[in-house]
Amino acid sequence: MQAQLTQQREAIQSYTEAIAVYNQALTLAPNYTHALNNKGNALYSLGDLQTQIDQYKEAIQSYSDAIATHNQALTLAPDYTYALNNKGNALSSLGNLQTQLTQYTEAFQSYTEAIATYNQALHLAPDNIYTLNSKANALYSLADLQIQLDQHTEVFQFYDQAIAAYDQALNLAPGYTYALNNKGLVLQNWGKLLLQLSQKSEAINHLQAALAAFNRSLAIAPGDERVHNLRDELQAFLDNLD
Repeated sequence: MQAQLTQQREAIQSYTEAIAVYNQALTLAPNYTHALNNKGNALYSLGDLQTQIDQYKEAIQSYSDAIATHNQALTLAPDYTYALNNKGNALSSLGNLQTQLTQYTEAFQSYTEAIATYNQALHLAPDNIYTLNSKANALYSLADLQIQLDQHTEVFQFYDQAIAAYDQALNLAPGYTYALNNKGLVLQNWGKLLLQLSQKSEAINHLQAALAAFNRSLAIAPGDERVHNLRDELQAFLDNLD
């Protein structure tokens, strides 16, 4: 554990130094969009590391700085899809942290902005499966946030939109296991929520669809232990419902 913490702190130092180098480059060439994008990515990664070691205030600042930096790049190059995707990722991670800190209003705003940013990127590159998966993940997170707020009508809407985005990605890349696994998780959560709402028949349909997604993923990547565990736990859960 101590070794891991040391590595994390060393990584934070490396990202901090990288950001300083990008700032030097931007002093010389302030309109260099690639440097802005790279600086934004470094700030985003720094935020992830700070979150891992419970430096939440610092992480929020790093994510916010990343978003601002990507916005600088997008002001110069509005069609810069890499910056759009990276901005969306930073907004999603910020939303995850805000949810963790029970800053629900702020998290809702971050997820909503992330989805809008991914939609901008998809308008430019509609067949980008990674953007579709990221958009779906943000919708999934937004749905889970609504559960915590007991907003069930909105939950179903966001789950449905997430599944649609995963399906778009899978239509383009049927072997994209990340989308399959995430689709399975959404369907599983949706099914369990329906059970809580006493909609057993519909719940079982969703849970069986989740099981099918996990099985399809395992047919492509049979060595994925995490998905094996998800599939086996869900199968046992379904067996206990009979």
